[in-house]
Amino acid sequence: MNTKLTCPVCSHPEIEGEICPNCETDLSVVRMLAELPPAVSQNSQLRKAWVPVFVAIVMLLLLIRLGVASNSWLSEKSPPTATSSNVPSPVTSTSQQPQGIGAYGFRYTVRAGDSLSVIARRFYGNTDLWTVIVQANPSLKGRETALEVGEVLLVPNLEENSPENH
Repeated sequence: MNTKLTCPVCSHPEIEGEICPNCETDLSVVRMLAELPPAVSQNSQLRKAWVPVFVAIVMLLLLIRLGVASNSWLSEKSPPTATSSNVPSPVTSTSQQPQGIGAYGFRYTVRAGDSLSVIARRFYGNTDLWTVIVQANPSLKGRETALEVGEVLLVPNLEENSPENH
């Protein structure tokens, strides 16, 4: 590729060789520079290199957010499960709690030998408070002496023991 140059010394136009015919200036360096491909700026090269990294970071953040959102959605939708162990699980719903019962309680799985008064003594220290458990479990009315092993009961906190009062 033989470009026609203009002499930078005398401004003689359309020079095809290495030497200016007017002032005899050596144009070999000027020709070499003129025939170089156009330069790409360093900033645009850096930008092009960071595009895939940026896209990967955005995708990662979106996936993390989606995972957190789906995890919280699933935990809201999953029903409470009865466990075979007798470890109380917290109950925070106050939607169907009768008067005189605090906002929190736990679920208790009935064991062999349990009665409402035994459960009341175990958790309240008073056998007479079995009525509080019946109030929290309307399905027990009429069968207070016929608990089934494995049945899950709500054992509410008493108002004086409720976290709202501390």
